[in-house]
Amino acid sequence: MVLREAGPDMKILIIGASGFIGKNTLLRLPKKHDITATYYKKDEGLSEFLKENELDNVTSFRVDLTNINSIKKMFNKIDGHVDTALYLAANRNLSDSITNPLFDLEANVKGMINFLECFKGSRLIFFSSGAVYDGLVGAVSPEIKINPKLPFAITKLTSEQYIKFYQQRRKNIEDYIIVRFFGAYGPYELERKIHTKLIETFYFKNERSFTIRGDGKNFIDSMYVDDAVEGILRMIESENSNMVVDFCVGSPLKIDQLVGNVAKIVGQNDIKIRHEGKTEEPIKFFASPDLFKHTFNFKPKISLDEGIGKFIKFLEGKHDTYSKTNNGK
Repeated sequence: MVLREAGPDMKILIIGASGFIGKNTLLRLPKKHDITATYYKKDEGLSEFLKENELDNVTSFRVDLTNINSIKKMFNKIDGHVDTALYLAANRNLSDSITNPLFDLEANVKGMINFLECFKGSRLIFFSSGAVYDGLVGAVSPEIKINPKLPFAITKLTSEQYIKFYQQRRKNIEDYIIVRFFGAYGPYELERKIHTKLIETFYFKNERSFTIRGDGKNFIDSMYVDDAVEGILRMIESENSNMVVDFCVGSPLKIDQLVGNVAKIVGQNDIKIRHEGKTEEPIKFFASPDLFKHTFNFKPKISLDEGIGKFIKFLEGKHDTYSKTNNGK
């Protein structure tokens, strides 16, 4: 893998840095870099996070991507050109995309177009989603024909196409990497995410049953967030660009299998899995990590057992803090 020049004054912009991928990336990026981190409406603890971790090289801005003037204001404050922009922002609730597709369109597509209109930089790394393969069954890849019906997937795919337009026709992007991400878990993720809920149920509450939506046969292929961030760092450093890649572990589990495996990891061997309703996003497809591996010299290293163990240690710290606060200590 050929590396890009990454001097001490490298300017990095993270759009949507208040999410858990953004926060974990901020922790790993070298402090020699000048980093701008944006958030929307609520900073989700980003300001406190920066102070707690002494990230003095990071400047945070509130940016409304649906308002082009808000984006222009941000670029004016950071003095224009950036070396790499990592675009993580998106409507993060798939259910919302179904009940309110217009909101999803504005958040994902309008926000992207506004950003591209203002962008002044060398590289754009866009976190798309494996959801673009919606409706397919079996092995998928960037070469396969796709025709998603889920609004979230439609807007992610549309954003991918606009990036190519702005790079090839408008010429305001030197290069891009479009990452079809299959998901991650770990510190700072939303409490409603399945890995957090499983640990809360089986480890902290010592319960022996878990309810999931659907038949439990959906695939899930999430990597531990430390591996996800390592992949991001490899993309920032690599000379390889102008491509679409799948970013996954490549060892998908059915949801029922994940529930059972996490239960065993935390010592619960006799559990009951309940199913209710149906899932709004049937996932019957899976991807290979090979292209990402060969392009960026990267392979996930953290197993589910190790990842759950690391995540439990992090959540134990949060539980201790919560307990002390609520007991007046």
